Order: sequence, then structure tokens, then C-alpha cells
Amino acid sequence: MSFKNKKVVVLLLTISLIITVSCSKNSETDDANDALIEELKQKNIELTEEIERLNKAIEESSKPETKEVFSDNNRILENYRAYSKDYTKEFEFKWMNQDSWDKIVVYNEGEFDKNNVVIEDERILSIKPMYITGEINSLCTINEEEKAEGVNYFDGNETIKYVYLFKSGDNSYKIEVVDEDTVLIDGQPYKTKINSEFFGKSLIKHKYTLELKDMVDKAINSNLCIRKYSNLKVNSDSTYDITDYHYSYFFDNKLYREVMVATTSVMKITSNPLFSDTAECFPLAQLTYYYYGEIINVEIYNKHIHLHNINNEDVWFVIKNENIRYYNDLKERIK
Repeated sequence: MSFKNKKVVVLLLTISLIITVSCSKNSETDDANDALIEELKQKNIELTEEIERLNKAIEESSKPETKEVFSDNNRILENYRAYSKDYTKEFEFKWMNQDSWDKIVVYNEGEFDKNNVVIEDERILSIKPMYITGEINSLCTINEEEKAEGVNYFDGNETIKYVYLFKSGDNSYKIEVVDEDTVLIDGQPYKTKINSEFFGKSLIKHKYTLELKDMVDKAINSNLCIRKYSNLKVNSDSTYDITDYHYSYFFDNKLYREVMVATTSVMKITSNPLFSDTAECFPLAQLTYYYYGEIINVEIYNKHIHLHNINNEDVWFVIKNENIRYYNDLKERIK
């Protein structure tokens, strides 16, 4: 017999004794027994309540272990499907794969740092919005008790940090950035693969940023680098013509950040070398770094790196002899 069952038996015996005592009073002790009976009746009530409580506890402890059951399994399954689906591939999101825009407007919606800029840079106007977000998946917004393991949920926070407007003809599309991996599109929340704040941070001037003076430092701290790939047609006299080009976009890219770090460790400032207009003197890589709205253009050559910006600031670096091997390895990784 379990401890709990024993306790119930003891209580029942106690009640029996109480009843026996209450029935044994005689006429000689009526007054004394009346008070005792009232006291025992009260104890009887309390013990009865205790028995009921113990019976309930025994009953609960004997129940089989229960598991949480979702109210609507089909709904949970749909949320899994929505979460694992890349919406940039869907027809209604085909604009996210468009790579030609008449205008892009970036708004900073910070409480103390509101600002906006209209982008006229050809390199930015050629960007696909999906490059800014990466793959996007729906964020579930079901009830707390129906949440499923492994699915990300939107907490309802709609504080907008940046707004990106893409305009083409009469069409206009909007991406609202909630945080580094959450955006709203047509009011619906999506989880992004790329930190979508990088686009706004790179292109718009902020009031409260660390003001770097050196172009190299700005390029190192840039969150957006655009590389221009050019197709060269080499002429018989070794001159060249550019027949076509396209841009690739890199957010927070370690390789292109390392390129700029290299200028502070393996390069030294030099005067403008006299390059000819031959294909041999065409840069191995043409990079543009964006630092809070400022543009730093960088060309990588066999032994030189050239930096310049729209303010006509211009600086050349040449590789130090003792670092040629490292620089050559870096160039191979860039190609």
C-alpha cells in the first residue's frame, strides 16, 4: 500500500473514532460533552476536506503523462512550408530579380536620425533587390501555444529602421527593414539571409557616426563593395576596348575588406606611376566601396593599388618588396 493510501485509511479510522465518541455521551456529562462534540464536528469537516484533497492528488498522480497537442496540425504544417519557401522565386516577387531601375530612394527612419537620399549611381540602379535581402522566408505569426520547434516567428515589432523604394516606370516597390534579418514587404514579415540594414547604412549619411578621414579606413569599414567586371577586346596594338560589363554586389565581404587592410600593412604610398593605355595596364579588379553615402573607388593592379573619390582625393600605393608573395596570393584570390 502506498504512503498516500495509508494516510487515507488513518484518516477514515480517525473519523470513525470521532463518531463513536460523539455517540457515547451520557446524561451526567451532557454539558462537557456538548462542547467536545462541537469541537469534534469541526475536526470532522476539516478531515473530510483533507480526504477529498488527497483523493484528488492520488487520482492526478495515477494519470498517464500527457503531450501537448496542437489545435490545428494542418495550420502548423502550412507554417513550416511557408517558412522553408524562398519567396524571391515566386511570381508576385519577380520584381526582386529586376536589375534596372529608374530611381531608388533610401529612407532612414531612425527616431533621431531621419534622412533620405535619391540614388543616381548607375552601379546601385543595377542592383536586384534580392541581393539586398538574399533568400526570404515567411515569418510565422501564429498563436504562442501553437508555435512549432525550428520555425522562426515574428514578434510583431514594426519599428522601421530603413525604407527602400524601387521605382521603374509607373511601378513602385517597397522593402521596410525592421532589423538585420527581418523585413516587411506589403506589410508581411520575412526573414532574410543577408543583413538588409547594410544597404541603407552604406548609402545614406547618418548624423551619428564615427567620422573617419582616411579613404583606406572608410573602405575597410564599408559594408558594401561593388565590383565591376569588364569584358576587354584587345586590339592588335595592345590597346583595348570595353565591349561589355556587369556589376557584382558584396555586403560585409571579408576578401574585399582584406584588400584594403593590405594597403596599411604591405603597401606604401607612391607617386602616380606612368601607366600606358594598354591592356597590361588595365586593372585586375575595379572595386567601389560605400561608406555612409561616400564613394571610394579602388583599382587593383599587378603591383599597385589606386584609391580616389568624387572629391578628387587621389592616392597610389605600391607593394613593398618583402610582401610581394603575399600580395600575389591576394591577387589570385581576387581573380
